Amino acid sequence: MRNIKDFNQMNRVYREYFNKGQEPARVTFQAISPIENIDIEIEATALLP
Repeated sequence: MRNIKDFNQMNRVYREYFNKGQEPARVTFQAISPIENIDIEIEATALLP
């Protein structure tokens, strides 16, 4: 996340997609992307049945 002040706004969107108590594990930290105009980087791991 480029600006940690955006964390609460990101959380509001996050809660729209995951039920309370069933959210996947995550880590959030502030960093500057080497790519201009990128505010959030997402890394995901999926388990296919």
